Amino acid sequence: MVDKDELPEDFQCSEEWITLGTHYRLLVEPLDIANYYRLGKNEDSGPYLKNGRPRRYTTLQKWLKEIEVTKQLQPSPTGIDQPTVLTQDSCLWAHVEEIACLMRPNNVRDQENLVAELENSVKALIGSNGLSMEELVAGNCNSTFNTVVKWLWTNMNAEKKASSPISYIIDRHPELIN
Repeated sequence: MVDKDELPEDFQCSEEWITLGTHYRLLVEPLDIANYYRLGKNEDSGPYLKNGRPRRYTTLQKWLKEIEVTKQLQPSPTGIDQPTVLTQDSCLWAHVEEIACLMRPNNVRDQENLVAELENSVKALIGSNGLSMEELVAGNCNSTFNTVVKWLWTNMNAEKKASSPISYIIDRHPELIN
């Protein structure tokens, strides 16, 4: 509809539509990310965030940022208008899946950049209370997220552990490293 210019002229300014679109993005994009990696598209096309993310998600995210800047609002992860999801960053799962790919044998990708991207995402989510840790780690001890956190923690040196946002997760859920 965007390409065919079928949307109302002020569509991207309508807070109601942006909120509904954000709900859609937060609920559906993690499923698209899981499917992308399940089908191995990252091996053919590259990382989801660079080559596989559909424009519908980037456009919705851009419009949300524009509204937040225009109205000088901060996203409220606990607000009534927020959907019930584990995280307010639908791209967190792409970072987790990329790290999971690093854990495979014979992988020679740039590990430090991917880890830094995940840490930055987790740090921002922790700072804005946009990450539901209890639900994220309590459910399945063998989840990809838990496996990645454990792998990162065991491969970090003591200095890195002290400054990493992963330490926040480990402090609250020490069972992940056992």
